[in-house]
Amino acid sequence: MSVFTLSQAEREKSLLPQLAALTAHHRENSEGYERILSSLGIARDAEFASIADLPWLPVRMFKTHDLRSIPESEIFKTLTSSGTTGAGASRIYLDKDAAGAQTKQLGATLQEVLGNERLPMLMVDTIGIIKNRRSFSARGAGVLGMANFGRKHTYVLDENDQPDVEAVKTFLATYGDKPFLIFGFTFMVWQYLYEVAREHELDLSNGILIHSGGWKKLIDRAVDNTEFRRRFKEDTGLTRIHNYYGMIE
Repeated sequence: MSVFTLSQAEREKSLLPQLAALTAHHRENSEGYERILSSLGIARDAEFASIADLPWLPVRMFKTHDLRSIPESEIFKTLTSSGTTGAGASRIYLDKDAAGAQTKQLGATLQEVLGNERLPMLMVDTIGIIKNRRSFSARGAGVLGMANFGRKHTYVLDENDQPDVEAVKTFLATYGDKPFLIFGFTFMVWQYLYEVAREHELDLSNGILIHSGGWKKLIDRAVDNTEFRRRFKEDTGLTRIHNYYGMIE
């Protein structure tokens, strides 16, 4: 079933029993979560009439509390947020099944955009961000997750976080005449791909850009989504742009 074909009401009808079951599962397996729900007066046999009735948690709680419902011995991967809001980093603990499900669902979503073909890929980051496979930042998890959907990966930044212009030129000379995939976080895409492409007059017209993250770091440059798209189109020829936002939590 493609989630993109369902109405909001149909999605919520499908999700509600699954989220209610997850709530019960986490309560049973996390002492901290059990205390939170008890303090909110939510009974163990509580029924939820809608998704809005579920016990929502403040995102900040994952920055200040160690919330996990798996034994320490089953931690397969620990994800940490960027902590850009000044409240520290969230820590999210995944077992092997959860990590696998996350990858599978990312793939199902992106297949709607990319189809089944794995395209040559420009990664607007440095390969160093994914070297520690057990503990990931939000950025590292995003880069590694997206890398699965491309091939012939070329990293736009060298290991000193500086633009590798020659590597990008070589990539475009080899693959730029046919569709290719680009991934990066919004601010990095602007600073290290757009500005470099504009300066060196690089042709990105066959690219498909997927970028992620917020826009806070572009506010001082007066760049919003409309301006972002306009400038890429006018200065690099890139028009196929998809933006998404996700949270580690």
